[in-house]
Amino acid sequence: MIIKTRTLSMLVSLLILLAVSTLSTANAQAHSGLVQVVGALTRDVRAKPGETVAQTITVQNTGSEPAYVDIYFQDMAFGQDGRARLSDETHPRSGTSWMTGPEEPILVPGGQTIAIPFQISVPGDASGSYWAGVIVRPEGVVGQSWNINDRTNVPVRVIAQYAGVVFVDVDGSGQNSIVFEAATVAESDSGPVVELQVRNEGDRADLFTVRAQFMSDAGELVHEEAFRARLVGGHERTLVIPLGDTPPGEYTMIVTADADQPQLFARQYRVRIP
Repeated sequence: MIIKTRTLSMLVSLLILLAVSTLSTANAQAHSGLVQVVGALTRDVRAKPGETVAQTITVQNTGSEPAYVDIYFQDMAFGQDGRARLSDETHPRSGTSWMTGPEEPILVPGGQTIAIPFQISVPGDASGSYWAGVIVRPEGVVGQSWNINDRTNVPVRVIAQYAGVVFVDVDGSGQNSIVFEAATVAESDSGPVVELQVRNEGDRADLFTVRAQFMSDAGELVHEEAFRARLVGGHERTLVIPLGDTPPGEYTMIVTADADQPQLFARQYRVRIP
């Protein structure tokens, strides 16, 4: 049975070939090193219309034997939580066709670190932000053994896959159009939160500083939260705002979103904390 999971931003995905489908308790021991990505795969790139931008991905072979690495690009989709996932559907703002990597797998000698180049060629009529998934997949496997209940050793094969998102900002073009929608107080594992629906009707994909201030009817600042969130053009996501130890009551919540662009977005709500 093959189990396949894929995560982003330098988290390794594992394809595990197991001889059994259920493990009560298991311990894995690797017998050789993995080729690892060094640094961030997810990145923001700024380019002019018609420009070709050179980028590199650094990988390290932690084993003693040489290994080959493939790099390829794929369309992405963004969920309600803002996380990206690989997709078989092409979004109108996909930049996958702009990306060009090595035509053949790259050999990484044992114990060495190398930089693998790729290019981004921006069309002359592009405007706003575009994005594409970049996948780094070392060839070969790592042998492991899983010990089940201290009785049986099960051989497994582990294949590493790294994935990230390349956001391309076409310099001096596009705009954000942030729409704050419903705000709902809900319970989470860590306590009460405000779940805020936000939609970007623009064509950029900037990182925003989102700030939420909770004011009493007397004008006192009772609670404040600030965090960074990427709001991708054409997508909606749910922002979760922790309420901490804010006392129960009714408050005015003022939310702002700032991406260091000319326009600042804000909205005011009335929220009741039970």
